[in-house]
Amino acid sequence: MDTGPDLKEQYRRLEEIIRALRNQEVDTVIGTKGIFMLRVKETEDALREQYRWLESLLAERTKLVEHLQAQQELLERQGEHLEQLVEERTAELRRLSHRLIDVQEKERNLIGIELHDQIGQYLTYTTLLIDQMARKHESQELTNARMAVQEAIGKIRNLSALLSPRLLRSDGLLIALDSFVEEYTRNTRIEVDFIHEEALHDLPNDVALACYRIIQESFTNVARHAKPGKVELRLSSRKHSVHLEVADDGAGFDPQRTEHSTGLTGMRERALALNGVLTIETGLGRGTRVSADIPFTIEETQ
Repeated sequence: MDTGPDLKEQYRRLEEIIRALRNQEVDTVIGTKGIFMLRVKETEDALREQYRWLESLLAERTKLVEHLQAQQELLERQGEHLEQLVEERTAELRRLSHRLIDVQEKERNLIGIELHDQIGQYLTYTTLLIDQMARKHESQELTNARMAVQEAIGKIRNLSALLSPRLLRSDGLLIALDSFVEEYTRNTRIEVDFIHEEALHDLPNDVALACYRIIQESFTNVARHAKPGKVELRLSSRKHSVHLEVADDGAGFDPQRTEHSTGLTGMRERALALNGVLTIETGLGRGTRVSADIPFTIEETQ
C-alpha cells in the first residue's frame, strides 16, 4: 500500500494551512494595531481638548481670584478709611463735648458767683434795712418779711453752691461731697451712706468736676423720682481711673422710656468727654445703680 504521496500531500496541505493561519494572524494583529493607534490618537486629541479647556478654566479662575483679591483689598482700604473717619469724628465729638461742658461750667460759675456776691449782698442789705425798721416799728409783717428774705438768702446760697461748687475748687472732691451729702440729707430727709477712699484728694480738676456733676445729677434724680429709703454713694480709685457708684432702693424706672433723658444724657456726655464709661442698671421696682469709670493720667495728678 503506497501511502507516501498521500502523506506528502497531506503534509504540504497542512503547511499551507499553517501558513495561511499565520498570515491571517499577522493581518489580524496589524489591523488591531491600526485600530489601537487610531483610538490612541483620538484619546490624545480628546485629552488635548480637555487640557485646553482646563487651561481656559484656570485662566478664568485666576482672573476671578485676582478680581476678588483686588475687591477685598479695596474694601479693606475703604474699611480702614471708614474706621479712621469714625475715630476722627468720635475724637472730634468728644473734644466738642468737652468744650461745651467747659463753657457750661464757666457760665454756671459766673451765674453762681453773681447770685452769691451780687444778689446775696442785696438780700443781706435788705435784711439790715428790715432790722432797722423793726427797731423803730416792730410788727409781725416786718418779722415775716425778714424771715422770707433769710429764706431767700439760704436758697440763693444753695443754688450758688450747686452752680459753682467753691469747696470743690478750694478743698477737693471729698470735702465738697461731704458738704453736698450733708445739705442733701437735710433738705430731702433721705439717708445717705458715703463710702470713699482718702486717696481721692489728688484727682485732676476736670475728673473731680465730672464726678461731682454726675453724683449731683444722680442725687437730684433720686430725690425727684425714686422715693428711696436710702442712698449709697461709693467712690474709689482704680489703676489710673476713678470709680463711682450711686445706688438707691427706690422705685427704679424703665430704661427704654427714659433713654433720651436730658439728665442721663448729660451724665453720659461728661463721662465720654474724659474717655470714661457710664452705665445705668435699673428696672421698675428694682432701684437704680449709676456707675462710672473715668480714667486719668499720672502726669495730671502731679
